[in-house]
Amino acid sequence: MKYVRIFLGIFMLFFGLNRMFHFMPEPPWPEGAAAFLSALDMTGYMTQTISLADILVGALLIANVLVPFALLIGMSVLGHSILFHMFLAPETALFAIVGSILNIVLIYHYRESYIPLLGKNLPQQRV
Repeated sequence: MKYVRIFLGIFMLFFGLNRMFHFMPEPPWPEGAAAFLSALDMTGYMTQTISLADILVGALLIANVLVPFALLIGMSVLGHSILFHMFLAPETALFAIVGSILNIVLIYHYRESYIPLLGKNLPQQRV
């Protein structure tokens, strides 16, 4: 799983940096997708926030620090990416699907870390 974690970290770091610095050309977006991305840019903070989340997740995964936390943040970003591609640009969904699958695999691997979040430590109800 170490290699999957590092690969996902590089993946997230690369796409976060690319969104900020545009070193790789973007595909021609369909009209609705272009309008949505333009609206995110016009907020003045949303594109940067998403990029910083990607960069943070990538760095944490590569450094093997707070991995379960990083995977939850990463799933949030990747989940929205899947929805964006599903509804606005299905022809460019490959990387979002790959990233989501890798994230889900790693979340499953670290599943014991999430038990406290799922309420297992709640007091038992009396019958």
